[in-house]
Amino acid sequence: MKCVPPTRSVVKINFDAAIDNHQSRSGSRIVARNAMREVLVSRSILHDDIGFVFAAKALVFSWAVQTGVEMGLLEDIIEGDSLSIIKKVSVKYML
Repeated sequence: MKCVPPTRSVVKINFDAAIDNHQSRSGSRIVARNAMREVLVSRSILHDDIGFVFAAKALVFSWAVQTGVEMGLLEDIIEGDSLSIIKKVSVKYML
């Protein structure tokens, strides 16, 4: 997928997660930017006992969606590198 810049009224929320399989830990990040690329929200979280990449990315994706809800956004772009997560949610909720 190609990165899409947000239009004037749209906020873009990027998410990602990384995993340390040996220690069953992961880290997640969410960054929300406006069309001028100004950072509106930035969150980084370290997790213990999440040793699966799919679980870590699903969790941070749900936080990205929740961040948009908390910001009161009517239109946003949620972007991450986990195509399997995005496809599963898109099909379930017909996004």
